[in-house]
Amino acid sequence: MRTILINIFILFYFISFSQEINKTKIDEKSQIEILIGLCNRDGLKSNIFSSYFNPEYNAYSPDATIISKLKNILINKNTTI
Repeated sequence: MRTILINIFILFYFISFSQEINKTKIDEKSQIEILIGLCNRDGLKSNIFSSYFNPEYNAYSPDATIISKLKNILINKNTTI
């Protein structure tokens, strides 16, 4: 019974602190819709954001030499942008 109560508590904890992904709002200065908080590629591909994201994403071609050098440096590292 105690395990069930602990699991329920943990579940409610994560639900209460979860953050909405791809949340938008209107910027006060520019009056343009912007993404705020956590966002992913789906958020950037949707609505008005796709007009500038998709062409740049499709045109991007990473340098294979740089990628191979970075692979060894970035092992066991996390990057947050």
